[in-house]
Amino acid sequence: GSLDSAPLTFTLRHITQTMYLAFGVFFTLFLAVRNSNLGELKKTIRIFLISSFFVSCWGILQGLCYWAGFTYPAFIFNTSRGESAMGYTQTLEDVGVTRVCSVATEPSIFAQFSLIALVFAIFAVVSGRAVISKFWDRAVLFVTVVVLLMTTSTTAYVGLAMVVPVSLLALWYLRRLKPGILAVVALTILAMFVGYTHSSLAQTIADRMISSKVEDFTGLARLNSILLGLAYFLRYPVLGIGWGSATSLDLVVKLLSNTGIVGLFAFGWFLKHLFAQLWRSMSRQTSRMTITERTYWACCLLAATFVLIVTSQFSGFGFVYGHPWFVFGIALAVPLLRESDPRTSIAKLASVAQ
Repeated sequence: GSLDSAPLTFTLRHITQTMYLAFGVFFTLFLAVRNSNLGELKKTIRIFLISSFFVSCWGILQGLCYWAGFTYPAFIFNTSRGESAMGYTQTLEDVGVTRVCSVATEPSIFAQFSLIALVFAIFAVVSGRAVISKFWDRAVLFVTVVVLLMTTSTTAYVGLAMVVPVSLLALWYLRRLKPGILAVVALTILAMFVGYTHSSLAQTIADRMISSKVEDFTGLARLNSILLGLAYFLRYPVLGIGWGSATSLDLVVKLLSNTGIVGLFAFGWFLKHLFAQLWRSMSRQTSRMTITERTYWACCLLAATFVLIVTSQFSGFGFVYGHPWFVFGIALAVPLLRESDPRTSIAKLASVAQ
């Protein structure tokens, strides 16, 4: 939120930010190789959904603590003392609502993670391919939607409006979308709309976090970070001003300001190959009536990756966290699923990620 200027010098931050990036890239590659086996892939996604269920329940506990007047046990998971990690203390003063971020540093990051989990849960429930079990997959789906609504995060609300049609479109492609599912989705949306129209609190929160977002401090700070990032890019368009030098809460401008056209092109090239590999995997069906495991997971990961990229575009690229690299790693693993020789999988992965 500051317009003060200072000379750009090399600091320890440049080293740590590069280490975050390097760790994420290596984690993605190792995760892809490890999960090139179908059994390992399912096990990893099962662990991911169980973890998301736990942190969602913890988020609900956080909201209940504030609502009931109990002390939230932040000392268990919210252990960072950095100001940027104190998201569990954020409140909407004008409506008297405390924002929920569970174990994450802030509500928007928690929403990014939960939206990815929501995609996996929707696919598991609607397609009938249980990840944990039929009951627990439904429990994950329900709890994730509830906690996303409790975050009072713009990312959560806009993400929910995006995840539902994207997931339904992908499931329609898999021929797993039945009229009963559409009826349940329509009734759920109708119930939420009726609840919104009859609740002044819900209307105030929605107006505060969506309609009036650009007018408050956080909205102006985001806009300012984007404008500053564009100014840096225009001065240094080829390589930017160095990774970790500019903070821009926007994926494209973040890459342009820090790494220039070269960095944005490299990331775009990676996404192009990733989406192309997933699309080819989706197209390989043994027959018109059979959906292979490879096709199913390729479709699921295509939807999850799309959701990740879109949310990163308007809420920031969380490269210092684990969920973006997790999605990239699992998405890279899907085209390798039928490879039995690890050396072949590694060689094929290198051609995908190059």
